[in-house]
Parts: sequence; C-alpha cells; structure tokens
Amino acid sequence: MKQIILAQNMPNDLLAYNSELWHAPVGAYLVQTEVGIDDPEVLDAIRYHTSGRAGMTVLEKIIYLADYIEPGRRFPGVDDVRRLAEEDLNRALLQAVKNTIAFLLEKRQLIYPDTIHAYNSLMREVKGEAKR
Repeated sequence: MKQIILAQNMPNDLLAYNSELWHAPVGAYLVQTEVGIDDPEVLDAIRYHTSGRAGMTVLEKIIYLADYIEPGRRFPGVDDVRRLAEEDLNRALLQAVKNTIAFLLEKRQLIYPDTIHAYNSLMREVKGEAKR
C-alpha cells in the first residue's frame, strides 16, 4: 500500500498516520484501475470510509457507517451506534467519529485531519438539524 501511495502521488501525509487508513485511498485506486469503476461518488465513498471528511455525501456517510457497524465488529460503543443508525444517519455517524477520536486519544495515536474535519462538519449538521 505504501508503494501505491507514493507511486500514485496520493497525499504523503497518509504515511505519517496509522496504516489502517491506507486501505481506503488505495482501495479506491484499485477499484478504479482494476475493476474499472469511474464513478467519482463511489470512489470517494471508498476513499473516505476510514477517515471521513468534511461535507460527506449521503453515500459516503452510509459506507463509512456500514463499515463501522458491520456485524463482525465487536468493541465498546458499536451497539449504541447500531441503534442510532436505525434512527438518524447523521447522529449515528457523529457518534462513530466521536468514538474513533476517543479511541485514538486513549491510545495516544495521531488523528488524521480529515477525521477532525468530519467531526466538525457533522457537529454543524446535527446542530443545524436540532434548530429546525
């Protein structure tokens, strides 16, 4: 994955963060080059399904959340997010991102900037929805 990130001029800052992030942009690249899917919305949903980002589309939100709550996942807080997902996509996604950030903080790991931007963007969306 590191070789693909470097060879394809993907953001080099990825390499400074946990390698668990790498499969998302590399996966988007491979889906495009090896499978031939060129739909930018699908590719972005793959590309950002581990980090999130500000201004996520509905498809990006669904793919991020589906990956986070898939049935094989067992970790503190996942069942709460599963319940929220049945009621409110944005609130469930916000909780998933909050859980991820809390986990990374607890493990004293770096937090990829897109994840912070996703949190801020989702907070604005959820607060905006609450005002309606």
